[in-house]
Amino acid sequence: SVAADKDRVMVATYDGKLGDLVVVDATKPANQKLRVVDGIPGGVTATHDGGYRDGIEDAGPDVGAWTSIAMSDGRARVAYQDRDAGALKYAQESSRDHWSSYVVDAGNGEAVGAYASLAIDGDGNPAIAYIAVGNDDGMGHWVTELRLARASRKDPGEGDWSTTVIASAPGTCAACG
Repeated sequence: SVAADKDRVMVATYDGKLGDLVVVDATKPANQKLRVVDGIPGGVTATHDGGYRDGIEDAGPDVGAWTSIAMSDGRARVAYQDRDAGALKYAQESSRDHWSSYVVDAGNGEAVGAYASLAIDGDGNPAIAYIAVGNDDGMGHWVTELRLARASRKDPGEGDWSTTVIASAPGTCAACG
């Protein structure tokens, strides 16, 4: 996923080997800056100096799938799927290269966050469309849903999101954990 404003070009990608959410500042193509925003395991000792993972070679949680990046007020925001938890997550820059992330929709036993698509509305608030797979409708059927999570403010915290089901259809549980 790629987003730009008047000053920066930012790319969000998934490192499928290590499971990381990686953001690249590609403003200067000859000097791209890679940063792992989520996915480096805690409590692991670096084996060497440098690299975009600061010398950590071990895989961490599998958290960076289905990335979607947007720019707002000069800062990047990313929606993505935590594959291990089957959750939709959101990361945002508080200032250049300083990131925080949290879960927007943890689901209810189903896998959520696939095909995430992040947009910033006219008020500057983020909104994320995504798929939830493997919902039990209570009658023994599996349902797939298109959901929309909307934040009530520009720099939302975990409690600033509301989620709505846009569409629901019969599905399978092929992607269920």
